[in-house]
Amino acid sequence: MTPQRLARQAAWRLPLLALGATLGLALGANYSDSDHLSAAPPAGAPTTPPATPDPPAPLPPVVSPPQGPEFPPVVVPELDRALLALQERMQAAIDAYWVTGNFAVAVTDLQTGQTVSVYGDRQQVAGCIWNLPVIIRTLQDVQAGRYPLSDVEATIRQTLWASDASAARRLYEKAGDGDHALGVQRVLDMARGLGLRHSIIDHPPAFPEYSLGISEPNLFTADEVNVLLAALYDGELLDAEWTPWLLDAMTRVKPGLNYLTAYGTGGTVSHKNGFLPNGGSWVDNDAGIVRFERGGRELAYAITFMSEGVQTKYADIPLGQQLSVMAWEHFDAAYPAE
Repeated sequence: MTPQRLARQAAWRLPLLALGATLGLALGANYSDSDHLSAAPPAGAPTTPPATPDPPAPLPPVVSPPQGPEFPPVVVPELDRALLALQERMQAAIDAYWVTGNFAVAVTDLQTGQTVSVYGDRQQVAGCIWNLPVIIRTLQDVQAGRYPLSDVEATIRQTLWASDASAARRLYEKAGDGDHALGVQRVLDMARGLGLRHSIIDHPPAFPEYSLGISEPNLFTADEVNVLLAALYDGELLDAEWTPWLLDAMTRVKPGLNYLTAYGTGGTVSHKNGFLPNGGSWVDNDAGIVRFERGGRELAYAITFMSEGVQTKYADIPLGQQLSVMAWEHFDAAYPAE
C-alpha cells in the first residue's frame, strides 16, 4: 500500500468521526438496471418528512495505518471549512427529505484527497455499481497483455451505455477465464487490495447463481466507492493509456441514465449507475467523477449517491439531483476561474 493510499484512507475516515452512521444490511435480489426517463417526483410521492430516525450507533475507534521505515508518518490536513459546510448542507437535505429510505452521499476533492460524507460508511445494496470494478479488472488484463481490447471493448461499452447487467456478466466470465465465480473473486481481491473492507461482491449483479457464498445481496458503502473512484482517477488502477480511455468511456451513457451525478454540473461526468427493484422497494445509485477546467488545468471531484428502501419508483431522484448541484456549486466556488 503506497503512502498516497494511506494518506487518502486516513483523510476519508475523518468525517466519519463527526457524523457516524448505523450499519445496515439490506436484503434482496439484484436485477439489471432499467431506463430512467423522468426526473420529476412521481405522482403520489409522500409530501411529509419521515419520522425522526433513531440516533446512529457509535463508531468503533479509528485505527491508524501501520507505520514503518517505508511508510513515513501520515499527515492529514484539517478538513477544509467550506467542505465541512457542504457536508452539513447535505446532511440537512438528506434528513429533511420527505421520502422514506436509506440515503448516502460521499464527495471527494481529487486535488486534496479530502472526503466528506453523510451515512457514507453504511453498507447499502450496490446493484450494478459493482460492474465498474469488473470493467477495471478486465482493462488491467488488457494492459497486462492477457487478451486484446477487441475481446472486451464492445461489452465494456454496452455495460456502461445501458447499465447492462448481462453484458457485465460476460466480463466476469472473461476475467475468470471462463469461470464467472473466479472473475468475481478477482474483482473482490482487487477491492480488498484497495482497502475496501466493508464492501462485498458475492456474484455478478443480477446473477446470484454464480455466488461465492459470501452475501446476498452485493453491498457497497459510498465512502468506499469514492476510494475506488479516487484510485482510478489518480492512475493507481490503470496506466496513463487506459485511465483516460475508461474515463472517456464512462461519459458515453445513454441520456436516460444521466439524471443523478451528471445532473446540474458544469463539468464532464464519468459515471456508473446501479438501479434495481429490491423486495418491494427501489435501489438507485450513481457514482461519478466530475472533471472541469480552470486556467487550462483539469480539476475533478468524485461523488457517490446511494439510495435504498425507497417505496416509490424514482422518488429518490429530486434528492440525488439536489446533492449533485450542491457538490458542483461547492467546487465551482472553491476553484474559481482566474
